[in-house]
Amino acid sequence: MRTSVNWINDYLDRPADADEQAELLTRAGLPFDGREALDGDTRQEIETTSNRGDCLSHVGLAREIAALSGRRLRLPAATPSETGPRAEEITSVVNERPDLCARYVARVILGATVRPSPPWLADRLRAIGQIPRSNIVDATNYVLFELGQPTHVFDLDALRGRRIVIRMARTGERFLPLGDGAEEIGLDPADLVIADAERPVALAGIKGGAASAVREGTTDLLLESASFDPVTIRRTGRRLRIASDSSHRFERGVHPAQVEAASRRLAALILEVAGGTLCAGSVDAGAPLPPPRRIELRTARCRRLLGVAMPLDRMMTALDALGFAPRAEPLGDGDAIIACTVPAERIDIEREVDLVEEVARMIGLDALPVTDTIAVRLADPSPAFAARRVLRDALAGMEFVECVTHSLVAESAAAAFLPEPSPSGAAPGLLRVEDERARAEPILRPSLVPSLLKVRRHNLDHGVSSLRLFEVASVFHLPGAAGSGGAHAEREVLALVADVASLDPGPRPETGRALRALRGIVERLVALTCGHEAAVRAEATERGGGWLSTAALLLLDCGEGGREVGGDRGRRDGAESEDLRRSGPKAIDGGAAALGIMGPVRRELASGVGIDVPLVAAEIELRPLLERFPPSAVAAALPAFPAIERDVSVIVAETITWDQLRAEIASLRLSALEALEFVTVFRGKPIPEGRKSTTFRLRFRAADRTLRGEEVDSEVELVLARLRSAVAAEIRS
Repeated sequence: MRTSVNWINDYLDRPADADEQAELLTRAGLPFDGREALDGDTRQEIETTSNRGDCLSHVGLAREIAALSGRRLRLPAATPSETGPRAEEITSVVNERPDLCARYVARVILGATVRPSPPWLADRLRAIGQIPRSNIVDATNYVLFELGQPTHVFDLDALRGRRIVIRMARTGERFLPLGDGAEEIGLDPADLVIADAERPVALAGIKGGAASAVREGTTDLLLESASFDPVTIRRTGRRLRIASDSSHRFERGVHPAQVEAASRRLAALILEVAGGTLCAGSVDAGAPLPPPRRIELRTARCRRLLGVAMPLDRMMTALDALGFAPRAEPLGDGDAIIACTVPAERIDIEREVDLVEEVARMIGLDALPVTDTIAVRLADPSPAFAARRVLRDALAGMEFVECVTHSLVAESAAAAFLPEPSPSGAAPGLLRVEDERARAEPILRPSLVPSLLKVRRHNLDHGVSSLRLFEVASVFHLPGAAGSGGAHAEREVLALVADVASLDPGPRPETGRALRALRGIVERLVALTCGHEAAVRAEATERGGGWLSTAALLLLDCGEGGREVGGDRGRRDGAESEDLRRSGPKAIDGGAAALGIMGPVRRELASGVGIDVPLVAAEIELRPLLERFPPSAVAAALPAFPAIERDVSVIVAETITWDQLRAEIASLRLSALEALEFVTVFRGKPIPEGRKSTTFRLRFRAADRTLRGEEVDSEVELVLARLRSAVAAEIRS
């Protein structure tokens, strides 16, 4: 904030020169940031933090200087003479939104004269870089920089109906703000406005309107002093890209109890510089004033936090100097509880530790002891944190590159990635950010895949011919379900995008082999987080219709309910395996959890972002994995006897899935079958059209002896017989 040394001294019982003001304010946590010598004065820049709106005024800074230096604060007089008729006989105020305008005070002055400001007033404003306009306008600016309370003055005759209405803007309403070259703007129903009987005449807390501005010839004035909701002021100001000294202060908070004093001060100042008759009383509209806040400070707690054996009377002196009106209740042994009443302007004071900070500021932070060492106890990482690290390390070991991308995407890029409609049939929606800075990409992404596609295109443009990418982050959408109340849904997911050639590096890469490799990668991640008992199943789905050419829904089965079927081992080549204990598989209680979706990325989607290489992708829900980490480990002795393996190829219909074959074999509960592994699928001559050859490996082992070949042959025959009868399989080999 720009300050005038002379102006601050107006409120001190003895003056402080520029150096002393700068030093004391810096000690108070309001750093000095440069100065400029003026004719008979000094302009200084003082930094203020966003929670100290009370120091965006000369009185506020003078209060800090007085508290630190033992001076006495002299507040400006605000006792104007009221000789006119009652204010409520001249005007009225209707406050439709007391939740957003906690207090609105209107006063009326009749017969004022608009003319240039007297030299003392103009000089004060010039000292802080302001340009004097007229005595009325300058009086409002003077009160703003004196007390930190924004005020405004309307031409009473320009107010239709001579009344004020605090309300929300109506759809289609227009408003012309004050200012040279200002253009008319469209208002939004979320904007709080000050209106007369027919139209908006000011943007509440931000800008006055040209239609009701005080100009030469104005005689009757309506004086406004109010308190507005900081969030509403900030939102409207950012949307319209309008900022002012008033909005800067309202965004930091103005307490309703400050409004009345500022209104009286403005009235007294206008009577002094413009003459006229002040109507008796004021028209006040808003919510009841909140009671003063009272906070207790334990002296023992204060001493312990500061590390200083400070006497009670010193704490009392520091708090009294800042206006907290402290009262001590002794507890014995030099301890006490200090009851403090928080001044209205100190909206930053909320709890006991805030009072401790005030005491520390008053004694000086340089007086506090500094401990050379701090004992730190490192907590073990949470299971969820450790699980994310395991996933990242595993993917990095599988040659995936982690990405960190922006959470905003273009609407065209997001539309294809919305989740399925809710059970009620309501379609989910995109979550839009209302911010001018996000004009080109205003959508919170419903998927990580579009962001990873942009990364892939960037690297493709730079000559990277083969790449695997992943990202762990949140995605968003509007549920669209009845009763959601517009609340957004947020999920943490893991997305994988890879070139087909990177997963199937042979001379003729195939999407099918790349998908099997990608599923193997997913199975490896599941095994690391949920244990080897977890199984991943894939089912055809229409869910990926927007961005996958053919989609597979991944289901996670962690064997709850006593499942004893081992999980897939998930080798890098995508082969699947399943351990079958000697007792055979048991039924699975409950359904499997939805884990995610995978498939080949639509060529037209990839081409739309400039990618001409085939891609496969998967998006995995993290929650099922994080909830099951760390997996329980079971130690088992290594096999003592060799195994016998048999490779079997069967010709089945194209519609028969590997999961069906595996389930049929598992249902036999073969006593010697240890594991069942998928090997490959073959299509083409001499296999008839519409059928395929599936090859799998059976591994047999006995725990107490070496199996004989004829024992294994009999169990293999059982498998072949079951597949012939269940799925009409032809035995190829």
